[in-house]
Amino acid sequence: MALAYRELQTDELSLVIGDNTAYREHQSGYNGIWDLRSIHDSTPFFVPGYCGMNFEFIAPKSALDPLEPKDHPTQLRVEGEDLVLHQTPTPTHRVESWMRYRPAGPAQIDWNFRYKLHDPDAFSTGSAGFFFAS
Repeated sequence: MALAYRELQTDELSLVIGDNTAYREHQSGYNGIWDLRSIHDSTPFFVPGYCGMNFEFIAPKSALDPLEPKDHPTQLRVEGEDLVLHQTPTPTHRVESWMRYRPAGPAQIDWNFRYKLHDPDAFSTGSAGFFFAS
């Protein structure tokens, strides 16, 4: 069974990184950082269930697929200390992406977003835009 989520720890932070499937109280369509807490305050930084830092949309948005990439599956994997979310090419824009999360200090994480445009002509404006919501 594929991982839906995994915890990532630093000395001062606790994060939950997850794919975009529904799992327990977490709603589908929201990938990335599901939960963020500090040892200094146990109150969650995000609203549980749907809020976090996720890959929200690709621009220009498609009228035929306005929820791309939210409704296209992501897969979570562990690579050493890193957690990586991979998304195969999306149906409309044909964007493949990788989000990498890594502990980087007592209260820091490194986050990296990498993408590949499998069909640059899918972008009518000649530019690709990526929006992340929190």
